[in-house]
Amino acid sequence: METTNTTAEPLVTIRISPVIERDFERRGVFPELRQKNAYRTINSATGVHLISLKTAREILDDAKAQNRNRDLPRGLPVAYGSLAKNITASLKQEARNGLQDDPGMAEVQRRQAAASACFQIGDSVLYFRGADEYGQEATIVNGYQMYPVISDDGPYITSDDERRRYQNGYVIWTKAAGHRFFVPAHTLTRNDCKPSHIRLVASPSVSRIATNYTGQRQGASA
Repeated sequence: METTNTTAEPLVTIRISPVIERDFERRGVFPELRQKNAYRTINSATGVHLISLKTAREILDDAKAQNRNRDLPRGLPVAYGSLAKNITASLKQEARNGLQDDPGMAEVQRRQAAASACFQIGDSVLYFRGADEYGQEATIVNGYQMYPVISDDGPYITSDDERRRYQNGYVIWTKAAGHRFFVPAHTLTRNDCKPSHIRLVASPSVSRIATNYTGQRQGASA
């Protein structure tokens, strides 16, 4: 039986063995995960199902609970443990879909074309954020270079599943914030408001440079 996704939610693939299916039937849970509903079968026994992320997480929670249930017949907790491991791998793969492994600072710097900045450490500048018309007085703490920036929509993902991007800019300190933080270069000007923070030179984006190295489009422009 072919499963049709009628929502925009992604689907993940899981395999339900005959042992697990029989226990589902015994407990009266997950009736949609029967071999007759599988979109294909393996060795005429194991059903392969396409399910929503929500259902996958529900099955994962159940599988973990059954894996800890020592009252079950021998072998069944092990089967549930394998199911939980497989679902976890499928969910992680879906979460990483369309993302690339984090190449690290050194590699991104190698890919990034050189750019020349005007501000030096210790310079006084104005920092503009959003619709701020007057700017905030700030001090350059770390000079212009490429920094790793934590971002919910970053094109890279670390081994700890942290999303990030790489962007050119500075680390500044403002009295209003009371701490240092990264800002993109275009948010800074001289304190006389002349936009001279960076020379107008051609510089390919990280996306273009990454394409040259991997043959695949990566990330957003820096």
